Amino acid sequence: MRLPVAILLIAVAFGGQALPQASPTTRLVGVNDLFGRREVQHPQITRHGRYSAYTVLSTLLKDDKSQTRIWMVPTADGEAV
Repeated sequence: MRLPVAILLIAVAFGGQALPQASPTTRLVGVNDLFGRREVQHPQITRHGRYSAYTVLSTLLKDDKSQTRIWMVPTADGEAV
């Protein structure tokens, strides 16, 4: 049961997008790349096992600060809130 939740958390970290593919051209990582990424942290499954809660850390370049939001997703099926 933990493996599907882990896969879901990885998918959420990428904003529901497919994992990046290798491209024939390479480029250096820029400041916008660093500030555009999100970190999924502290995943926990609720006692009854119906939900997984986790935090998502984002850095806001324009405001020069970071924010952490708490998300929950059903372990069986459903949308994250």
